[in-house]
Amino acid sequence: MGDAVEGVVDTVSDVGDAIGGAVKDVATTAYDYGSSAASTVGGGGWSAALSTISFVEDISPDIPYVDVEVADGQLSAGVDVYGYGAGISVGEHGVSGQFDAGLISAEGGLTDQGWNFGMSMGDTGWPSYLPAMSFGVKGDYDGNVAAEFEGQGAIPIPGYGVVVAEAGGQFHRNSDGTWGVAGQVQGDYYGLDGTRAGGSLYGGYARTEDGSVVTAGGSGYIQTAGGLSASANVDYSRIQQGDDILESLDAGAQFKGYGFEGGGRMEYDRAVMDGNEVISFDAAGKVSGHGLEAAGTASYDELTTADGKTVSDWDTQYSVKGLDDLVGDTKIGAAADTLGIDLPKLDGSSGQSYAAIEQDVDSYIARNPTYESPEIPADVMQSFTAPVPEQATASVQSESDALEQSLDNLDDF
Repeated sequence: MGDAVEGVVDTVSDVGDAIGGAVKDVATTAYDYGSSAASTVGGGGWSAALSTISFVEDISPDIPYVDVEVADGQLSAGVDVYGYGAGISVGEHGVSGQFDAGLISAEGGLTDQGWNFGMSMGDTGWPSYLPAMSFGVKGDYDGNVAAEFEGQGAIPIPGYGVVVAEAGGQFHRNSDGTWGVAGQVQGDYYGLDGTRAGGSLYGGYARTEDGSVVTAGGSGYIQTAGGLSASANVDYSRIQQGDDILESLDAGAQFKGYGFEGGGRMEYDRAVMDGNEVISFDAAGKVSGHGLEAAGTASYDELTTADGKTVSDWDTQYSVKGLDDLVGDTKIGAAADTLGIDLPKLDGSSGQSYAAIEQDVDSYIARNPTYESPEIPADVMQSFTAPVPEQATASVQSESDALEQSLDNLDDF
């Protein structure tokens, strides 16, 4: 252990010496040639100054960890020590700079092309259970602006599990007055009892030159150690251009547990073009278990012309078997028998068999996207959910008691 610590100290010392030496070398070079550059700037402008100090570029390879470059009216200088460093560029086109300290980095600039600023802590490319955040904003002098944000992290719940969350947002505005904003959030719960649950939400709005675009939706799931699993999702979009509209809604759900399994999906589409309107609706679903087999499909289409004429078509297919027996075995059936009431028959078919309709339903539901949650390695999950050590709890309690006593003494005074 002592050797490892000594090695770390030596490495840190080496990095510190390297940075200190690099800074000293840069400062010495700047001092040696500063007066010459300053006098040249005063007499011939920035371009003349660059021509005077450009030979610094020739000697920069001899300065450890330092890079100097003169090009296109810009003087750029940087320090890089074992992947950590900073740099700056200044000249006829403006000024910009950046630094990278490992887990924290930033950049910014103000040039003749525009401006920008950004910062990050951690890496949002990491697995989502590791904390990270980044944001950035940029723009130009014509009125174009863009900004974005992204963050992620985990919230341990000792004794229960951990919640992993990530969120992000974007905004843009163009010089022609169009703009847009969007955001998304996702969360997942990992329980020590084997429960998994989570979901995501997203939404966006964009203003176009002659209309707008709206998007929204979400999805979710749950899985328990007892065998219950379910998922659902919904997606909506609306595009408008003048008086023309395209609108769509897609929703679906699937479940399995307690001896039942099934699923369903529905789609709604609407289009308005040149005063004509078309509406389309499709739905399908199935459920089976405990002797029950039920499946069905439905579709509806409607066309309304600009002069008010309407044409529509409706079609359904269904097959239900075992529902009468299932209901008869429940308290509802027992109560009906006691009262002498004949329950209406629920079993029936539109003509097609259950197997044929089920095949159509499965094919339709299969086009529905499924929710995917991130995975957490077992060792990471264990560290997240480990109980707080007793000695740590006792230490916190001791400090709390001492603080409370100090407050009591202050009151007595």
